[in-house]
Amino acid sequence: MKPGWRIRRLTDGSATVTRRLGRSFVPLDADGETRLIASGIRIGAGLLLGNGLLTLAHQSPAWLIGGTCTWCWAAWRAGAPTPAVAPQQADEDGRDGEDVAVDDPGDDVEAEPEPLTLAPALLADSIEHMVATRAQSDGGAGNVLLAEALAVLQRHGWYQGCDSRAFGAAVRAAGVPPKPSVAVGSGADRKTSPGWSVAHLQQVFGRPPSLPPQGAVDRTPVEAA
Repeated sequence: MKPGWRIRRLTDGSATVTRRLGRSFVPLDADGETRLIASGIRIGAGLLLGNGLLTLAHQSPAWLIGGTCTWCWAAWRAGAPTPAVAPQQADEDGRDGEDVAVDDPGDDVEAEPEPLTLAPALLADSIEHMVATRAQSDGGAGNVLLAEALAVLQRHGWYQGCDSRAFGAAVRAAGVPPKPSVAVGSGADRKTSPGWSVAHLQQVFGRPPSLPPQGAVDRTPVEAA
């Protein structure tokens, strides 16, 4: 609080008590006009009471001290600061019987769609067909890197936003775990990373990987890796 607030509280309270006493001595009727007879009676009674108190104060200082303390107590209470009233919310507590809609910031944020994924059986068929297709051009090894398979599927709209780690978990769940190391290319273009080969899938499936029969409808998103 600011310095001198006690003095200001007493002075403001004294002014408030004075106004209240003035209104109590000058009553008004229903039309707001002064009631002269009642005002005269009250003012006369007040003057007699005040004269009696002053007479008693001259005879005994206790009356003066008591009257002063009473006035200060009344002024202190009347000068108490009014607590700040918070601004009312629009239609607070449904003032008009209507519910107030509160905007939820989360409503404006659209949830990112989950990436499209293949059923485990179709994913396993896709990996098998990629390896069988590659085997036709690399001397039968059929080496396909995990990153290559993911790129092929993503070009068809599957596994968008997935990285190699997430895709590796998906193929393991589909029953076609990649080898830790598969080599593709030669010379400066040689790349070695997890992937599949004909020999590896033969161990996984118990048979060599193969392409769908000619004329059959291929429902997997397979193309040459």
